Amino acid sequence: MLACPARIWAGGYTDAAAATIAVITAGAATHGTETRLSIAARSSVIVGECVTEFSAAGFDGIILVASNPVALMAMIAFVCARLPADRIIGTATLLNSSLRTLLAGELDVDLAASIRLCSESMVTTRWR
Repeated sequence: MLACPARIWAGGYTDAAAATIAVITAGAATHGTETRLSIAARSSVIVGECVTEFSAAGFDGIILVASNPVALMAMIAFVCARLPADRIIGTATLLNSSLRTLLAGELDVDLAASIRLCSESMVTTRWR
């Protein structure tokens, strides 16, 4: 659990050993007509290297993955980190406001309800 106020800083991999949560936003950039999915192989190498460096530094906390494609990058983080599944969190649809708006319209619920739906979906996803 984070203390209030939490200390948040950008640091190197050696700082990771003392961190409670590490956030990974790294990934390959898209160029021209490339899609998030078409760069997945390059992004998986980058995310895998980040997680391997965290592990080598002694990190034993929670990894929050916000790199695209998020579900795949969270799986890469899980495999590389060798941490329990509940310590790897992919942001999934939590950040996708277009999807939340679409869900709200399709389900005929208010936007706040669709945000809760997406958040609960993200939290209950587990890898085995």
